Amino acid sequence: MIGFRIKAGFIDLAKTDFNCPYCDKKYDDDDDKYSDRCDKSETSHTFINCDCGNRFGMTYEYTGEAVGFKINEICECDAPLVRADVSGGEYCGDCGCDIKK
Repeated sequence: MIGFRIKAGFIDLAKTDFNCPYCDKKYDDDDDKYSDRCDKSETSHTFINCDCGNRFGMTYEYTGEAVGFKINEICECDAPLVRADVSGGEYCGDCGCDIKK
């Protein structure tokens, strides 16, 4: 979060830039392109095809900051499994089921 002090208190703004987890290319969401895609998704994340040739996921953390994460495997329902950098847990990118190891 980015905070600004004003006369009546503080204004907090979400950090909307994030990096590809494979090549570290910087993305920003100043125009809400990725945020809108996350809002339309039932799982609250979207996928991005980076110039490096890798596909990665993107979502907003509970703090409002944008975060990119690697896609690991494919679930039984044919959806990509994802690992969020913030939680370290793996879950299905489509049906939301946890990975059974």
